[in-house]
Amino acid sequence: MNLKDMTWQGQLAFFVLVWALIFGLFWFGWYSGKKNEIVQKRSELESLKKEVALAKEKEKELAMLKKENTELEAKLEKLKKVLPEKREISKILKDVQKLASDVHLNVLSFVPKASIDRGLVAEWPINIEVTGKYHDLGYFFDKLGKFTRIFNVGRIEIVALRKQSATSTIRAKFTASTYIFQEKKVKKRKRPKRRPRRG
Repeated sequence: MNLKDMTWQGQLAFFVLVWALIFGLFWFGWYSGKKNEIVQKRSELESLKKEVALAKEKEKELAMLKKENTELEAKLEKLKKVLPEKREISKILKDVQKLASDVHLNVLSFVPKASIDRGLVAEWPINIEVTGKYHDLGYFFDKLGKFTRIFNVGRIEIVALRKQSATSTIRAKFTASTYIFQEKKVKKRKRPKRRPRRG
């Protein structure tokens, strides 16, 4: 079949058919495959965007947790000053004796007792006996309450002295309880539980 022998309508139909065939081959052979690839790549891109957004959220959470951890550690350091980790008997004795001396009390006895476990802290009671004036004892309790270390005073017994003087009219017995921070218990709580091994 010769194109020259065909009518112009036949030639036009032939060219349309050829172009349709080329377009069909292009569409089904190359573009269709690329289109599927583009759709897949777009899906991957959306998935990656979600992962990046999630990673950014986790990064923000981590930054907040780090800040919170820093603040908690600072609070813990402050608490350690109020609740020391070790028993400092000699230092406490000196501090209490100085405090008593400052308010004109005489320390007759200072007997530390066994500590009582209270969880993260241990209560450490100290039996103290003093002589002096009633108002001086009040000043002593007031100053003890403002001490750096936490003290709770209980079991107070006050009796008037038979032989009184200008500086001493009463004898008082009481228990001053202070507290010791137990860091080992905090570390045990922080330690994560081990997962059982899979057989």
